[in-house]
Amino acid sequence: MKKIIWLVLIVIVIVGVAGYQWYIDRLEKSKAEVAHVTNRVVQELPSEIKAQYEADQAKAQETMKEVMEEIEVEELPAPESLPVNPDPVDTPTEVPIIEPTEEEPTPVNEEPQELPNTKPSIPSQQGTFTKVDLIHFAKGTVQTVAKDDAVYIIFSEDFETPRGPDLYVLLGKESSIKDNEVQESEAYNLGALAEFKGTQAYKVPMDIFEQYDHTVIIWCRAFDELFSTANLAPMQ
Repeated sequence: MKKIIWLVLIVIVIVGVAGYQWYIDRLEKSKAEVAHVTNRVVQELPSEIKAQYEADQAKAQETMKEVMEEIEVEELPAPESLPVNPDPVDTPTEVPIIEPTEEEPTPVNEEPQELPNTKPSIPSQQGTFTKVDLIHFAKGTVQTVAKDDAVYIIFSEDFETPRGPDLYVLLGKESSIKDNEVQESEAYNLGALAEFKGTQAYKVPMDIFEQYDHTVIIWCRAFDELFSTANLAPMQ
């Protein structure tokens, strides 16, 4: 009886290992197929569109560097230590005598002063990128941070999306996507996707963000294809 149990366990282990290896091979094959399809699409893209996108992406990369520097947290300098008197007892201190002067009293302004019109800060939000299909997807998360009169949209370090052609980042509202189709007129274009992988940031004026604070969209402009979305929600 023990031999049969051991035999069954060995068979289960062998089948499990074989199944796992098949899954890994299939996953790698799927990635290769996706890369092949996207590379072929990029090659077939009209030269003028490729040139425009390359220029837009280069501009986005330069802008991203500036934006990342703006939101970098700077360490506060340590407070300077005050000078210490080595012998405060033996050091005489002269107290100046202040003669009273006759001056007219300063009139008090009784009119209330207007407070500066400060706009309340927008709370931070976050979202997770979704998968549309085998070719159109993105991984990772996105977070928003408000600073001064702007909002910074920051992709996480584990962000990744296929090297699709002509990819742009949009900021959308509920009406920006209908039946997995992007309504470009209902979204705000943040520019070309700076990088296909890794952390990156985009800056948007606060008043614009308040109009399009629902979804971050990755969109292929050339073929009007939705790659991924990340719905924003307040951080807990």
